[in-house]
Amino acid sequence: MADSSLGHDESESGTPTEAEVTADAVEPAHTSAGQTRTEVPLAQTDPCAYWHQVRRLYGSSGAAIVGNILEWYDWTLYGYMEDILMQVFGISHTTAWTVFAIPFVVRPLG
Repeated sequence: MADSSLGHDESESGTPTEAEVTADAVEPAHTSAGQTRTEVPLAQTDPCAYWHQVRRLYGSSGAAIVGNILEWYDWTLYGYMEDILMQVFGISHTTAWTVFAIPFVVRPLG
């Protein structure tokens, strides 16, 4: 017999199932109405579904990480080579730092 309101299965003998025993070990969560309910983490109840969600949520983060690394590499390289670029292109120190600073100001705008 299953108690659908709690999401727990009971065997015919009335002994708790493994999910119920695991649920009792988890700290209760409080709802907005002040009631207490017990939640079992998805990783414990269905590991395949948990890893599917993790891969879906973080699947595109690899490209963002690589893009961020390349961007900071570009900034670092420009910072180290600023003196050389000033001599080659004949620009002033203030102009070189302005070119370096403009993206920091504009980046939060999108």
